[in-house]
Amino acid sequence: MPTPEPEERPSTAPFPIEALPPILRAFVTELGTETLLPTALVSPVVLSAVSASLGAGLTINSLGNRWLRGNLFTLIVSPSGGGKGQLFDSAMRPLIAEDTRILDTWRNNTLPRLKAEESFLTKKKERLGRLKGSDEEQEKEAVFKLTEIEKRLGIIAHEKIEPRVFCQDVTREKLAELLSGQPREALASLSSEARGVISVLNGRYTNGSSDEDIYLSGFSGDPYRQDRLNRPSIRLVRPCLSVMWMVQPDVWKSLSENEALIQSGLLPRFNMSAPEVTLQEIPEIPFTISQATRSRYDGLITDLLKQFRATTGEPTVVNAASDATKAFRDFENDLRHKRNPGGEFHDVASFAARWTENAWRLGLVLHAATYGVESGNHMLDLKTANAAIAVQVWFINEQLRMLQQHRHGLTAGSLEKLMRAFKAHYPNGVATVRDLCNRNGFQRRELDQLATAHPGVLRLGPGVVSPQGGRPSEVVSLLYPPEGRA
Repeated sequence: MPTPEPEERPSTAPFPIEALPPILRAFVTELGTETLLPTALVSPVVLSAVSASLGAGLTINSLGNRWLRGNLFTLIVSPSGGGKGQLFDSAMRPLIAEDTRILDTWRNNTLPRLKAEESFLTKKKERLGRLKGSDEEQEKEAVFKLTEIEKRLGIIAHEKIEPRVFCQDVTREKLAELLSGQPREALASLSSEARGVISVLNGRYTNGSSDEDIYLSGFSGDPYRQDRLNRPSIRLVRPCLSVMWMVQPDVWKSLSENEALIQSGLLPRFNMSAPEVTLQEIPEIPFTISQATRSRYDGLITDLLKQFRATTGEPTVVNAASDATKAFRDFENDLRHKRNPGGEFHDVASFAARWTENAWRLGLVLHAATYGVESGNHMLDLKTANAAIAVQVWFINEQLRMLQQHRHGLTAGSLEKLMRAFKAHYPNGVATVRDLCNRNGFQRRELDQLATAHPGVLRLGPGVVSPQGGRPSEVVSLLYPPEGRA
């Protein structure tokens, strides 16, 4: 897998646009030309639009008999003034149109009817409550009628939840409520400026405690329950949340420094990128997306929304061809070696643990963009699997580049502690792992992280075999003498 060391990692590698299906490739190319933005910024937004259009209506059996949907978590870092708003509006246009359509229909037709019925039933309930039955049978009949009214009022309360395709700045409580009212509990959180929703996530309304639990459930489809004072509890069976947040660099800094979001596994679930945007001159004759390209893209998203996101019942199943499954398995096995102690990604293992899963999700998104409403009638083939892996590798390189400061920050204090130990006790620049752990308070994992994060400073590996034989002890070797000791 092409993942160069941090000091060799380019600022932003070209996005593998050839991996996109024809409809997406054409739209990304033309949208980038129209907005004067690079495909590295445009492509993740367009992929997120396809992801959001699938809801929970399309699923695939991935490695380990685990059923995955096509919901992606995507984080894009870009400074203000770079054209994010125009890009968002254009890529999300069919989603915005559908969200507006169903909400207007609900507000103009469904909601007034529900309110009228609720008012009628409430008054009927009050009348029944005032009745004084002359005998036991009349009381039983009144209780039965009141019970039926309460049941119907409960259904009305649920139907009064707004139908939505996506949301933006919401609290955990509102997000749970919205999810509970959507087909298959599927919703998207989409924003071209996600400062508000991330502020809520970071604990704006909860005294600093983060709200990531519902996002974790929405990504993985785990059951979620929210108990509320004076209101019925909300129970989600298998929620499905797609996320695409565009943020400015200072917001990314606050996220990357929030250790709770990393330890909980929320941040590692995101595919992320921070593409460099060079402002281009506005041409004398601005380019506009062709009607044919726009029509094909909008039609694809709209069709996917109606076929998969808006329907109820069992989701459509996509099966993967055996060679496609093998490609994902090989990808995962390679990553597993690199996540082991001493491996390239051991210090970011929680992030690396999600990379193959996200590749599968990308595969389902690319498959849907290729076959549209007929996706269930085709197997996910090797070409799509390789395309998904290529896109995921691009995201991996972007993520590792963005995490460089975090990776070095995690080990900065430990490195200073190690250098002090060498200066005091190991003037020749070599110490056994056992001695460092037993006499100097290091953990084995800590030493692995140091060796991974600072390959130009120290090396961890087998030492010299003693004259008595036996297996050599593992040692940490400085690649230059400790300062202050010869």
